[in-house]
Amino acid sequence: MGHSGSGGLERRTLDVAGVRRTYWLARGPGTDGQSERLPLLIVLHGSGTSGRDVATTSTGLATRGPAAGVTVVFPDGWRGVWHVMGAPARQPDLDDGAFLRALTSRLQGAEPRPVVLAGISNGAGFAEHVARHGDLPSQRLIVPVETVARDWAAGNGITGEPASTRLPGQDTDPPVVRLS
Repeated sequence: MGHSGSGGLERRTLDVAGVRRTYWLARGPGTDGQSERLPLLIVLHGSGTSGRDVATTSTGLATRGPAAGVTVVFPDGWRGVWHVMGAPARQPDLDDGAFLRALTSRLQGAEPRPVVLAGISNGAGFAEHVARHGDLPSQRLIVPVETVARDWAAGNGITGEPASTRLPGQDTDPPVVRLS
């Protein structure tokens, strides 16, 4: 079912709707029974990379997570991409939301534990969609970045509109704008 990679990182597979998906697991400290009660952090990679890349090269969370008492899982998007808006035409059974549900269920264990979903770039976009709208394809919507910034600010007790600044030296259409 799985084998160890570098630093105790285990490569595992999971079949979801007839599609074999892969993920990388870095278990928190303790015996297997104890590690199943530790918080679970799911980290989604960016486009063109992999769960293993994020676990080792990009973040070091393969060792840093378990050292902090957290079990971390790094799922692989299909061919390096998370399909926020649904399955690609050539792979109609692919469902990233179903993959995350099945993966969480498998790793949750008998006792519920805290689960945190995070991502980088394309993975952050998919994590945002799951957090905001759920993970069913019919619920996947494109939300303007201004709405996301406003919602995150409100969640942190910040009221008012985000400040919008057009970056200098940009001659693009649409222009590059920084929100803060």
